[in-house]
Amino acid sequence: SVGMDRWIILLANRRMAPLQVMTLGHPATTQSPEVDALLVEQDMIGDPASYSEVPISMPEGSVRYLLPAAGARVTPLRNLPEDGVIRIAIPSVAQKLTAAFVRCLGEVQARAACPVEFVFFTGEAGVSHAAATHNLLRELKNATIHGALPYPDYIREINRCQIHACTFPFGGTNSLLDSLHQGLPLVAMEGTEVHARIDASFIRRAGLPKNLICHSEQEYVDCLLRL
Repeated sequence: SVGMDRWIILLANRRMAPLQVMTLGHPATTQSPEVDALLVEQDMIGDPASYSEVPISMPEGSVRYLLPAAGARVTPLRNLPEDGVIRIAIPSVAQKLTAAFVRCLGEVQARAACPVEFVFFTGEAGVSHAAATHNLLRELKNATIHGALPYPDYIREINRCQIHACTFPFGGTNSLLDSLHQGLPLVAMEGTEVHARIDASFIRRAGLPKNLICHSEQEYVDCLLRL
């Protein structure tokens, strides 16, 4: 897998072996001429022309995801919050928080029949966290923006939420597993490139309702409001 650390991206632009192959732990093409092929499960491929690598189709379930050995497991909450506020988790680095995505969240907050709080997990620190906080609170009236958290603390905060809103057009990977383990349904926007297909693939594999997979901004807003 290539990402998220910068040194891995730099190494992906070096020829260290006659054949260099990657998987999609971080779901994006490298755009590197030094990465030859990509092992990708067949339901995630999307548009083959969107890859710089040669995609090699594999059966579903071929690539395994492992939980951190020291990862905290917290019993999922079974009841709605006593304060009546529905908390929507958004585990995502700040770069994925596009204007269209944030605009949809604002519409959800304005139209919801109950109080809604968006809980962001940006993994940012220092100036970048301050900038993300400033920009998000300027657009959303009720939001909590967490910076970098130790994994056990992150899981406990995820466990306080009721829904996971997947970013678009660039979705998630490991964060989807964290939310599903805590019993949160995912709401996803499906596209043609691999980084816009992972979320929808996880919804199908988990056996969640297909109407959690959206194909337009209005459909995405309506789905969150329905939940």
